[in-house]
Amino acid sequence: MSAFTLELAGHRLTLLPQRGLWWSAQKTLILADLHLGKAAILRRAGIPVPEGSDALTLQRIDQLIEQLSPHRLLLLGDVIHGSIKTHSELIMALSTWRSTHAGLLIEAIVGNHDRHHTVLDAVIDWRAPQTREEGLIFCHEPPTETLNAPWLGGHWHPMARIRAGIDTLRLPIFSLEPTQGLVLPAFGEFTGGMDLSYSSGRKRFAVADEQIIAID
Repeated sequence: MSAFTLELAGHRLTLLPQRGLWWSAQKTLILADLHLGKAAILRRAGIPVPEGSDALTLQRIDQLIEQLSPHRLLLLGDVIHGSIKTHSELIMALSTWRSTHAGLLIEAIVGNHDRHHTVLDAVIDWRAPQTREEGLIFCHEPPTETLNAPWLGGHWHPMARIRAGIDTLRLPIFSLEPTQGLVLPAFGEFTGGMDLSYSSGRKRFAVADEQIIAID
């Protein structure tokens, strides 16, 4: 798999084709928008969606942990899609999964979907909506104005439409924003996405065929 490395606030950050970010100097794997439990919520609402998306999301995290051997997993919000209090099976599954990574620090920025997140205090160390570390700001929602330091966020589930003649591909992207920040693609298996078109100062990096491609 082909990754892509860029520099932000003096830090080398590697964009991974698995839709994550590797901060090698801090041995930190950074992911955004897992939205665990979303499929179950839709099924309870009568929408026929398949099961297994949460297990597949956790399996993909396991694969990255095995590949990179991080000291820390940092999640940029929306770990859970809805009220965790109604997800007893998900709470048990996450607790069991956490026990298989006892030596790994797992932290998360609180996202707008992380309601009742304190139920998972035994699984995740929660951090404030904007947390500063080593000259970077970690957040969930991308700020509308430039902050006093570069930032990393999620929330948008950014996608891009790539056209070649009459054919169109819709791909997840990392988006380097003119407000000095990087928006990560959604990592979860069942998330959807928002199309981000080219704009002045924006640089997009698409995930395609297990590689990262700069498209701007």
